Amino acid sequence: MILSLFAALLCFSITPVYAVPRISPPVQKTLPWTGHFSAKNFKKTRTDRLRLSFVKNQVRKTILALPKWHTNALDTLEIRNEANVSRGLSTSKKIILHTNSIDTTDELQSVFIHELGHIVDLGALNGKQGIQTNFRDGKHPILSDDPSVEFYNISWTSFNSLKTSAQQSDFVSGYAKTDCFEDFAESYLFYRLHGEKFRALAKNSSILQKKYEFMKTVVFDDMEFELEKEDTTVAYLFDATLLPIETLQAIR
Repeated sequence: MILSLFAALLCFSITPVYAVPRISPPVQKTLPWTGHFSAKNFKKTRTDRLRLSFVKNQVRKTILALPKWHTNALDTLEIRNEANVSRGLSTSKKIILHTNSIDTTDELQSVFIHELGHIVDLGALNGKQGIQTNFRDGKHPILSDDPSVEFYNISWTSFNSLKTSAQQSDFVSGYAKTDCFEDFAESYLFYRLHGEKFRALAKNSSILQKKYEFMKTVVFDDMEFELEKEDTTVAYLFDATLLPIETLQAIR
């Protein structure tokens, strides 16, 4: 989310983020990304060292599963060992993860990817010479030559005003209907982690098909995911970060 409440409505029985292993997992000295990493509120105890090592390993795995130009737009990643009503917060350059508010490994990876979707939207895809549009990121206008405007225009007339023709079936989740930025981030998450479900939903919505094609051609450089899967069962959900993940394959 972009500095706002990101509700958690469901819970899956998957490896808890804070299940401390008996042996500390190997951790690379640096993450496969050139930005600034910091960790706050971790004590100098064995338990907290193992927790931080585990979180860093999962973040590392997730970064490797995303295009490099996406993660290069992330300037700062901050891991906070504390609970917060928001599991993740982001600006155009920074992500904060509150790991005590995240219950599972799958949720940790999903929240990070959702927040990275905001980074791609507001930090990697930028307009420089266009005119102002009806879309704004706070006080900052989104310019007409920003590639994201094409995505926003599919369902939105301004950052939080839907087109009168918009239906729930045009969005990958309930949270995607919050505003155009959450629509982008949830669609980004769904495209990367649940490709087979996204394609199944898009068969029944020409609007979702347009969003899928935008993610494919503009954001992911024609890469598609989970092409081998045939499980297309999709129930309505509010929060796409709470869907379980079977595997997260590295792409670089």
